[in-house]
Amino acid sequence: MKKSRQIEGRSARLSLNANKVWRIFSWFFFSYYDQLCSIEKKVPVNEVNIAFKWKDAFDKGSIFGGRISLTIPSFAYDKICVLFNIAAHSANVAAEQNVDSEDGMQKAMKKLQSAAGIFAYLRDNALVAIQRDSLTMDLDGETLGILSELMLAQAQEMVILKAIKGGMKDNVVAKLCSQCDDYFASIMKKMQYEDYRTLWPSNWLPTICGKQALYNGLAQYHESKVCNSEKNIGEEIARLENALR
Repeated sequence: MKKSRQIEGRSARLSLNANKVWRIFSWFFFSYYDQLCSIEKKVPVNEVNIAFKWKDAFDKGSIFGGRISLTIPSFAYDKICVLFNIAAHSANVAAEQNVDSEDGMQKAMKKLQSAAGIFAYLRDNALVAIQRDSLTMDLDGETLGILSELMLAQAQEMVILKAIKGGMKDNVVAKLCSQCDDYFASIMKKMQYEDYRTLWPSNWLPTICGKQALYNGLAQYHESKVCNSEKNIGEEIARLENALR
């Protein structure tokens, strides 16, 4: 069986029938995963002779496709790779939502939180489940941890958007923005580790750097409004200056 793990940003999109396409993908991924779980209970591990081949999601490869792949005769390996696809699919569905609407915002948040949980589960269990010392880079523990944190950071963005639209107090919004700033700062640092800096799509790091700066500025801005309400003019000016840096 030959399939390819894919995790993508907002690149090529199917606009007219996007929701229908995503529903079909969801049905396929979850149905296939359920079938694997069912078969795994009936077939002894030492009798599995099916070679499951998966390509590295982040391998840039050539114009003919990715080159790096791994083949293992293991239902556990196939399940891990299907779960990766489910998480990536959830992230893509979240990216398609219209977050200007309450329903779109809630759905995006839910899908991002789901993706974060799956990536975190894979981070903690992939190597153990497959009983190998190493896998392809997309299933490396550090990579999966970064992806989980990235999903949580984007879910936090939805929380911030909801808080601002809901007219929450400035000190609450400032705290939420500060947490998001910390998320993106941590992700940015980890993405630049020596063994990982060339792994990511070229637009990821600049985007994350920009988001970190944005939420740092927003945190300072809302803190300045708190200072203004408390007549603390000196700190208000200092925070506004920090927001512009």
